[in-house]
Amino acid sequence: MGNGKSERSLFSCAIKSWMVTSAKQIGFVVTPSSIAHELVTWAVQRRDDSVLDIGAGEGIFIEEAIKKLRALGCPDAQIQQQVFGVEQNLDLHQAACRRIETAVQLTLPNFFHGDLFDTQFPSISVVVGNPPYVRRNTMHDIDHIRERVIHHNLFLARLPRLTDLYSYFLIYSSQFLRPGGRMAVIISSSWMDTDYGISLKEFLLRNFRIRMLAMCEARLFADALVKSVMLFAEKEAATESNLVRFVRLPEFIPGFSRMTDLELERVGSLCVVAQKNLDERQPWGIFMRQARAYFALPPEKCVPLGRLAKTRIGIQPLARDFYILDSERASRLGIPRKYLQPLLLSPKTVPTAVAEPGTSWSHYILFVKEVKERIRNKALQDYLDAAEKKLVSIRGKDEAVVGYHNLPRLMKAGRTPWYNLVDEIRRRGRYRILIPRRFYENFVVVWNKAHAVSNENFLEAEPKDEKNLLVVLGVLNTSFFELACRSCAQHYGGGVFNLNPHDIQAIPVLNVGLLDYQARKQIEAAYKAFTRHGNRNNLNSVVAGCFGVSDQELKEIDRAVEDLRRLSLAAKRVSTT
Repeated sequence: MGNGKSERSLFSCAIKSWMVTSAKQIGFVVTPSSIAHELVTWAVQRRDDSVLDIGAGEGIFIEEAIKKLRALGCPDAQIQQQVFGVEQNLDLHQAACRRIETAVQLTLPNFFHGDLFDTQFPSISVVVGNPPYVRRNTMHDIDHIRERVIHHNLFLARLPRLTDLYSYFLIYSSQFLRPGGRMAVIISSSWMDTDYGISLKEFLLRNFRIRMLAMCEARLFADALVKSVMLFAEKEAATESNLVRFVRLPEFIPGFSRMTDLELERVGSLCVVAQKNLDERQPWGIFMRQARAYFALPPEKCVPLGRLAKTRIGIQPLARDFYILDSERASRLGIPRKYLQPLLLSPKTVPTAVAEPGTSWSHYILFVKEVKERIRNKALQDYLDAAEKKLVSIRGKDEAVVGYHNLPRLMKAGRTPWYNLVDEIRRRGRYRILIPRRFYENFVVVWNKAHAVSNENFLEAEPKDEKNLLVVLGVLNTSFFELACRSCAQHYGGGVFNLNPHDIQAIPVLNVGLLDYQARKQIEAAYKAFTRHGNRNNLNSVVAGCFGVSDQELKEIDRAVEDLRRLSLAAKRVSTT
């Protein structure tokens, strides 16, 4: 027989583990108390402040709010009436109640178990919290949430359905925030650089005086890869002179929200922008990532990439594990090469700056359009038969279908027969410039000399003028273009930079149309040398000289790029809070 105490301990651990798993499914991430303390300390300024925690989780923000109100001289009986919170998950709500009773010896009549969007609150002077991190494609009650949010904010009727849950939390809760009230929350940073974040940016610009947006290079949450940003704002119309501070810190630094500009520049990176100059249609993450160097790119010598080349995302097969085979798997299955096309899967699978003809390919994409009855190869017939019998999960849903051909995405694509990518590949053609869509430390633009098919991990470009191919490849492999891409990309918590396919056309690139014949030949020669030895220092120098960029300016560009590369490494470690 086991020890009773040990068995109870194991049972307790199992229950706690189940709670954590269940909580993660609804987007709960534990907030370090130091972060909650920072946000609450900035937001709660008066003893009569009423505080709403919008998704209380384990009650960390509520606990900090109680401590701050006590420090301001607010009696406990008054605190019980001034602190509000809501948590939908029953286990988390009960755990939070126990935490608050133990830590600060209070019970709160206004801490509700329920859905925020079904809860009404009185006029509140402070909103704080860490709203759930739920991906938009996994929200099952989105119609109910949208109805409640849009009902109170009719101009948000065009709010994209792709909007993440935290946006709805902020917009809904702000209706209870009285004029002049403060909002201090930590949310995913994705809204700053994506199309679906435009509505949230517009909402904030219309209704708030944004004081600060701050993020850390290191991860703030040990159990989540999300890249987070702390928002400090006041609910009032912004004045012409209101300045927004965009702050990037190497690690979380207690008290940073109360530092002066000079102090912030000493410990991190600071960019100050007039709120009137912020455009909701433009990415805001730029201001966190070497904005000074990015905006120093000579505008009179740059054009949007879309002016020089056609751009698009690489092919999206819609069922990657069916269509894409590595060379070992293709050989093992015995599928003839005439039914396969060489595929450039990702930047990691292209070891050099040039994908040469005759390369030993690591991946292939299925290239067959005959109906099964006319296919004379048994290996391919067996592969297609097995695909039509396999149980396949539907992306973003807890559902599955029998057979790839029954996947909603493939059915919507209308391929005939369902596995036919041949027509799409031929219609698209094969672009010769491949820009990495997602990248970490390394950034190389590939010359698709082999005319291979490229996957959606690349953004493809084809010069509008044939004679510009090599010179465009040259300028796209410089520090100038890498700086522009890293500045405009979305930076995820795991360290990856992600370029939005819709934004690639607008990314600034040095305008090769300004070059004379001699400068073009110099850049082409420097690019060819770069493809042989992989060192781009000479390419940078040649391009800089052709465009009249000084050595000092080039050094500043290189330093900025190195700083942004470091973000990929920094994001892999957890901030010491």
